[in-house]
Amino acid sequence: MLWIPVDPVTLESGTMLYVRGSHRDGKLYQPNVFIAQTPLPGAQGEPLPDIEGHMDDYDIIHFDVEPGDVIVHHYRTIHGAGGNHSRYHYIRDMAREMAKMADGASMHFLNYLLFLVVEEANNLSNSELAKDPEEYS
Repeated sequence: MLWIPVDPVTLESGTMLYVRGSHRDGKLYQPNVFIAQTPLPGAQGEPLPDIEGHMDDYDIIHFDVEPGDVIVHHYRTIHGAGGNHSRYHYIRDMAREMAKMADGASMHFLNYLLFLVVEEANNLSNSELAKDPEEYS
């Protein structure tokens, strides 16, 4: 498996987490649907253990990466990413919602709205930024 990020990614912004050595346990696990414990339909293998609920029971590693870095891992390595709790994530999601609401608006108006979102993001704590962007509308 190969991952090449196009943005800087840290633990806070949702970098990939890996269970060290999991590719050597000889088991084939069912891949999950995104952000759930539900296996993909028709997936073969045994269900993944609840790693998120028992993080201290596993040797979990991560790498902070920059655009263009390359991470390669064995296809049987248990891996996944948590949520993005960074200001960038909040700004990106709010900008996406603004674009939906402002269909046909002038670029000047959209730039002004984006400025307001960035100003708001700078005033929020990290725990507030972890909320669903729709809660702010």
